[in-house]
Amino acid sequence: MISGLCSICGKATKHPHSCVFCGAIVCEEHYDVSSGMCSNCKNRLKHI
Repeated sequence: MISGLCSICGKATKHPHSCVFCGAIVCEEHYDVSSGMCSNCKNRLKHI
């Protein structure tokens, strides 16, 4: 059973994560557990 599609790579995921910063639904590959953010937001904040 698929419960979401990653907004970054489009991969179907059974256990989607939601970014605390932008709210995007992402797969485990594109989610950082320690920050609770998607890889896009984490990379953006790194460069500020």
